[in-house]
Amino acid sequence: MKRLICIILLVLMCLSLVACSEEEMNTSTSSEGIVSLYTTTNKNSYLKYVAKIDTTEYEIVDVTISQDGNKFAVTTRLKGKWKEAENTESYNVSVLDGYYIFNTNDVKEYLNFLESFNPEIYEIIGISVIPGNSDYIVSYFEK
Repeated sequence: MKRLICIILLVLMCLSLVACSEEEMNTSTSSEGIVSLYTTTNKNSYLKYVAKIDTTEYEIVDVTISQDGNKFAVTTRLKGKWKEAENTESYNVSVLDGYYIFNTNDVKEYLNFLESFNPEIYEIIGISVIPGNSDYIVSYFEK
């Protein structure tokens, strides 16, 4: 009986250690499923995720790693797809010498913006997604 109790306690301790070391992971998708944002706090999960992306079907739009190297974000998009019902003009975008800067603190707005982004008309210069923060910035220009 004592042996059974010890085994049960050992199993419970192992389970609690696994729960404590559990990673934070999240995937968000745009309204029509064209763009996705994957975030994690585990480097191995990040590497596995990037390695399994089907690059014949998806393009990697952005990869951001936090300065401390503990947070990872990957934005992907279905190749050749965009939401034709609206365009990026319907979003709050700043214009500076022919360059456009989209800035939001809402992940859904960021994803929906990229869903409406037509890469045949515009070219992205850079994206800044700060994992664990709520800052999403896309800099681009018209081709």
